[in-house]
Amino acid sequence: DIARADTSRLAAGVLVTGTLRPADVVVVRAQLSGTVHRVRADRGTSVSQGQTLAVIEALGVQSTAIGAKATVAAATAGLALSQKKLDAARMLHKAGAISDVDLKVAESDFASAQAQLASANAQLSAAGENAGRATVRSPLTGVVSDRKVEDGEAVTAGAELFTVVNPRELELAANVPVDEAGAVKVGQAVRFTLASLPGQVFTGRVNRKDPVASEDTRQIGLYLRVPNPKGNIVAGQFASGRIVSSDGKAVIVVPVGAVRETSGTFWVLRINNGAIERRDVTVGSRDDAAGVVVITSGLAAGDRVIASPGLQIAAGTRVTVAADSAR
Repeated sequence: DIARADTSRLAAGVLVTGTLRPADVVVVRAQLSGTVHRVRADRGTSVSQGQTLAVIEALGVQSTAIGAKATVAAATAGLALSQKKLDAARMLHKAGAISDVDLKVAESDFASAQAQLASANAQLSAAGENAGRATVRSPLTGVVSDRKVEDGEAVTAGAELFTVVNPRELELAANVPVDEAGAVKVGQAVRFTLASLPGQVFTGRVNRKDPVASEDTRQIGLYLRVPNPKGNIVAGQFASGRIVSSDGKAVIVVPVGAVRETSGTFWVLRINNGAIERRDVTVGSRDDAAGVVVITSGLAAGDRVIASPGLQIAAGTRVTVAADSAR
């Protein structure tokens, strides 16, 4: 409940606000028509890249793959036979037993058999690719955030099946005025806070920046990346912070909750000689990421103030301070 007025160097920079969302979001769609079986993932399931999410049974695709294998086997046998005939024709031609035309026919038959085998292998490869599409796999390591298919449901090619996200890295999309965006560079640090985790300051980086301002808002889009290796930050939360451009000058700061307002006048409850007194102050900028506000007049460094906004103590009340809160 008690804090000291400290001397600090507030970070200067562009203010940003926005909603934190997973940086990588992939909608997994069916690549062929069929019936879904063996659904192995649901909302909240952690998955690895390449892990099977479901299997689509498409009998036409499976039969095509089987037929393609048989065609390859037949073409391979045909090529072997053509090779033997060509070898025999060359021996007979060398001995003068057959004409040049007969040798050319044998060579042509062999070339045709080679082409047939190549065509059969291409068909088998295509059939194999289609058959492989029947197994629905996760495109990345992450968590299934949505499932839109049930076991036994018929689907068509292009139908949405799952959504997989990577919660280990979050992205905040923000818009800032053109005159402020000029000072923002890719790679700059970002400090921000969340309402759900008061008192904690998180850091990230500017990942990319739109090259053109929006015609509607005349603002530039910024995209900030925030590491979340332990998953402590839940995506979907509103965040506010500052892109740090400098450390700023030394100023006196107190916790935001220590400053109170009445009819436009700002004041604090200061502890002076063991008693509570109301002290009018002039406030400057505030750093929501750090949870502090600048006091330009009314307090000196080291003054102790009541930091809890809900704590009401009348001026003149005698108090004994057991310990100062660390700030």
